Formats: sequence, C-alpha cells, structure tokens
Amino acid sequence: MFKKQLHLLLITALLVLLFTVSSAADSANVALTFIDATTGQQVSNVFVQITIDENTNTYFIEQDQTLNLNLDDGNYLANIIINDPSTTANDYFAKSFLEVDSSLEKNIFLYPGGSLSGIVKDDLGFVIASAELKIECSEIIEIDSPTKTDNFGSFSLDYVPIGSCTVRASYDDATGSQEIDITKGDKVELTISLDTTLINQNQNTTPWIPITFLIILIVIITSITLIIVKRKKKNTPSSKENEETSNEEKPKKPKAIKESVKTAATSTRATDLIGTLRDNEKTIVNHLLKDPTQELNFSKIHYETGLAKASLSRNINSLEKKNIIESRTVGRVKKIKLTQWFLE
Repeated sequence: MFKKQLHLLLITALLVLLFTVSSAADSANVALTFIDATTGQQVSNVFVQITIDENTNTYFIEQDQTLNLNLDDGNYLANIIINDPSTTANDYFAKSFLEVDSSLEKNIFLYPGGSLSGIVKDDLGFVIASAELKIECSEIIEIDSPTKTDNFGSFSLDYVPIGSCTVRASYDDATGSQEIDITKGDKVELTISLDTTLINQNQNTTPWIPITFLIILIVIITSITLIIVKRKKKNTPSSKENEETSNEEKPKKPKAIKESVKTAATSTRATDLIGTLRDNEKTIVNHLLKDPTQELNFSKIHYETGLAKASLSRNINSLEKKNIIESRTVGRVKKIKLTQWFLE
C-alpha cells in the first residue's frame, strides 16, 4: 500500500515538473542560439552561465537547443560563460546586448578560451599578498582581470581568450613575469617568483646614465652661477660692502698689503708708521700713496679699495687721529689726502 502511494506521488511530481517547464517554455519570448565564432558551428551539450542585470542563472543546453528566456521589453547586457563538462575549464565567453521588443531571436557568437590561476612568491618561496598584477592577453574581447593578489598571494580568471598571455607581478622593488599559451577548455596554473636581486641589478645600471647627465648639468650650472656672482662682486660696490661687513663679523685672513707701492716722496717716518697700521688702514694709506699729493673722494676710495663704507669710515677716523691723513667736506663730498707731516 505504501509503495503504491509513493509511486503515485512520484508520478504526480514528474507531471507537475513537466507542466512547469512546458509553461516556462511557452511563456519565453527570447531565444538565444550559441555559435562558435571561430568555426561557425552551433555550441550545445554545455552549461550556460548567463548574467543579466547582476542576476546569474545556469542552464544546460542539449544538442541543437536554444536558450529560452522570459524578459520584459528593454535593453539588457548579457555576460555569458560556457562550460563543456568534458573539459577542465570554461570554454567560451561572450558579451552581448539584448534588445527585447515583444520577442527576440538572436545568435550569440562565442569566443573560445580557457581559465587561468596563479600564485606569486618571493625569492625565498613565501607567498606575497597584495602584489601588483598586470595580465596582457588577446584584445579580441575585453576581460576583467585582477590587479592584485589576494591574502594568500593567489589570483584567478574564470575566462581567458585563447592565444599568448603575459602575466607580470611586482611588489616593492621586485618583479617577475611569465608568458603562457591559452588553449580552449584548458586551465593554466602558474607560479610567478619575484627576483629582487635581478631588479636591484637593473636599477643599479641603467638609471646611472640620466643621473650622471643630471649631475654634470648641475655642476655646469653651479659653475656658471659662481662666475656671474664673482663678476658682480667685482663690479658692484654694494656687493663688496656686504662682503666686508660679513668678513668683519668673523675672523678672516689678512689681505695682501702692497707695501711696495711707495713713491720717492715717502719718508722714513711714513715707512715706520705703515708697519704699525692694521690691514685696512694700510690699504687706505697705500692707495693714497699712489699719488701722495692727490685729494681723493671718500666714495672713490670705497670703490677702488673694495672696503665697506662703515669700515672705511672707521679706519679714516683712526688715521686722522694718528695724523696720517686729513679730510675736509666740500658740500656733500668728503675728500681725503695724506698729511704733510706723514710725508716729511
């Protein structure tokens, strides 16, 4: 009795399922046929994973069947991944716009590919989390590839187009890369080792060329700047004044005193007194001795000796107290000359 009831229940459930599938097929308004873009053949006996408006569903398409969907009128972007159970990875991928107006029948051209997974390690064999990734494959179709490894140093792509791919990884100053060939339905697993030593060697060679050029350029610019500054100091009294002021604030080497600048009028007294003078005083006296009878303007002595105005004024006052020079003011011009007593 119990077996009969169970048998009837199974038959009822099967009839309900068949009715539901039949009703869904009858209400479907979209029919999609999948075509291999490289061979032009219809693809069937495969699992179809289709994502529309972030809703993902998986169907099995039998021989020469179409995928029947029920969609409202509108435009949709469908992401499709095809998996043949007889292979080790996904086999096809496609992106297609569906423009539904009451109904739609469309051929979806699929691009063959495979899957890719890998792990990134350092030169000691430890996995590297958050390593930078760059995956370059065929540009037939755009794929969303990861840009970094996960917390376990790994990465994966459900679909990669067939052909040659280059996978590059980097972390800090280390990098590594591999070139691989992707075939339809195959899953490629690889390990990328980051060789820090190799990167450091590259960094220590090639970049020296622009760095050396930059150093040479800096030296040239610095030399030219120093030459210009020196010329300005020679030709600008204010620059010499600043230089003298700076020199008075700290110990400096005595300037070479040209005591040889003496005329026939220089007396023994003058020779003896010059030996007792300070360096700046000697500079002023020797400058006046070039023409002992000439009366020079204060500004001219300042310009020709290079002494700062403050220093020149102090030393002139000191020389006047020693009765070596005398000065007078004509209008706003101060004139200085050697005393007759000094020259006797």
